[in-house]
Amino acid sequence: MAKKLENRAAEPTSFVGREFELNRFREIRNSQGPNIVVVYGRRRVGKTTLIQRAIEGERVFFFEGSQWEMPIRELPFCDAIKLLGANKSALEQLDGYLAVGGVPEYLRLLHTESSVYLSLAKHGFTEGGFFVHEAERVFVSSFAERPGYRAILESLAKKASNTKSSILKITGNSSGGGAKNLFEDLELCGFIYPYSPFGFGESTRECRWMISDSYLQFFFRLIAPKLPSIRRGEFNKKPSNALSHVEYRKWIGLSFERFCLFHHRQIASVLGFSGVEYQVGPFYQRNAPKAGQLDLVFDRKDRVTTVCEIKYQINPPGNEVIRPFETAIQLLPPNKQRSMQKVLISPNGASPSLVKSGYFDQVIDWLSLGA
Repeated sequence: MAKKLENRAAEPTSFVGREFELNRFREIRNSQGPNIVVVYGRRRVGKTTLIQRAIEGERVFFFEGSQWEMPIRELPFCDAIKLLGANKSALEQLDGYLAVGGVPEYLRLLHTESSVYLSLAKHGFTEGGFFVHEAERVFVSSFAERPGYRAILESLAKKASNTKSSILKITGNSSGGGAKNLFEDLELCGFIYPYSPFGFGESTRECRWMISDSYLQFFFRLIAPKLPSIRRGEFNKKPSNALSHVEYRKWIGLSFERFCLFHHRQIASVLGFSGVEYQVGPFYQRNAPKAGQLDLVFDRKDRVTTVCEIKYQINPPGNEVIRPFETAIQLLPPNKQRSMQKVLISPNGASPSLVKSGYFDQVIDWLSLGA
């Protein structure tokens, strides 16, 4: 079975990035003999648009069967901002990326209003709003035949991160090979992400999972609890009433912490140790309050422990961050054979007084991290 793909040229402003994927298409196209390519990825990530751009001016047919596989990931930030619009400030572009990730269709909706915040309110909290119903469309298109996928995501929505065994117990799924496939498929599609807390290693039962899809985080955290009111149209006239600035900023802050965990390789590169083997994850003690946790810790093979404090706030953090951070550091297991590097990650950098104190060995702002 084969069908011809209609070659509709995308508008110049609707396609950004994807140089790696386009080059891969060219390599396959220029190779000898017939080729079949399978392109896959999450809903709305731009698979069809990529194919249209790759085959522009060519006669191409879709066949059942595969020879080459090409996973399509979300756009990186450097490409995503082109869809958010040049009139947005760097921090508002970051807000947009933290809110919906690098999914082109979602990003285009964030400049329908004068700010990312108002766009999210309009499309997330009104009757018929795109983001109100998108989660169900994702579930149907991606997981219709396997309810186990949805059960895992809904479990992680109730508890931000959890071990595989705990998730399976909550969802009622068996722990056999089928369960392994569920987690592998969700990870492959970019919906969940595994990490190991500092000190537990990578191959232990303490490995934890979290939802990595930014839109689904937004839906479960902020939209789902208000669905009854949204369906009654209570926010239609003033959608921003459904999303207070305090709630919004708190959620964006948590999203930034997840962003840093997912982009740990970029952080390692900025700090100059990307060539060093390491394990990375947050540090916490069981039943410890937030004050007793560390956002991100690199356990490096060159006998250095890089400890990161992640702060997302409007104004650059000042000396007030030192005391709680130092208290949390004291909870780390003592090791005189290792050096410690203290790093602050903050979109706006650090205040002059904090820089002058010399407490942090390095400060990473958004210009260095988001480039």
